[in-house]
Amino acid sequence: MHKHQNDNDVAIDEMNLDARIDHYRREIADLTPPATFREEVLVNVYRCLLQRYDKEHHTSHQALT
Repeated sequence: MHKHQNDNDVAIDEMNLDARIDHYRREIADLTPPATFREEVLVNVYRCLLQRYDKEHHTSHQALT
């Protein structure tokens, strides 16, 4: 089972976007394959967040060109 973050870890909302993306990718790698339903849900949430960030980045990049 995946260990939970401890109190010394930086809060997600304090991370810049690139750090968040790296964090979510590491978590997905660490939790695959998920050992519990909770881990399965977390993997799905992280994947959705990465897709959202990718879509927003693509949309904002198109607006600049």
